[in-house]
Amino acid sequence: MTSRSRNRYAEILRKEGQRPAAMLSYLAFLLRESNTKRSAAAVAGLINSMQAPKAGDPAPVVVTALGDDVSKGLTGLQFAHVVAKLTRTEDDKLQEPLGENIASALARYIALASNIEFEDTSDPIADVILPSVTRITQANVAQEMAWFVVSLARVPGASEWLEANPQARERLAEVLGP
Repeated sequence: MTSRSRNRYAEILRKEGQRPAAMLSYLAFLLRESNTKRSAAAVAGLINSMQAPKAGDPAPVVVTALGDDVSKGLTGLQFAHVVAKLTRTEDDKLQEPLGENIASALARYIALASNIEFEDTSDPIADVILPSVTRITQANVAQEMAWFVVSLARVPGASEWLEANPQARERLAEVLGP
């Protein structure tokens, strides 16, 4: 799957309301193509896909059947997504510091999602997308990837975090690219 098709797949998943799977596909795209016009759009799609509901929205739920394993398949991805939701204050604003809040939630999602197992390995998420994202946790750079995504979104504090952590940037650079 090319980086372009990963990005298109992420857009389709997001439009279909499959936010957890869209997030993975955006991440897989950003691993391969991290410095283009499409990267900026992918970051926006990724961050929009991970947003918490606004105040007054129904609480997110993971619907499982009796015996479903929340560490497997799309149920596992939904669970990881709910766990990593951003919290909001009562006035419906993201908690500060914004960069740290988003990076923390995204790093948590990456770590949880990387451990999901799929029974149907012919699913594009299981076959192509998840193995790409698993590279992030195998290289132990989930936090670095999260801060990198936040910096691409130009969230205050992200560039400063990356500048203050040159070794983290170097470890991430080894993972970015085809």
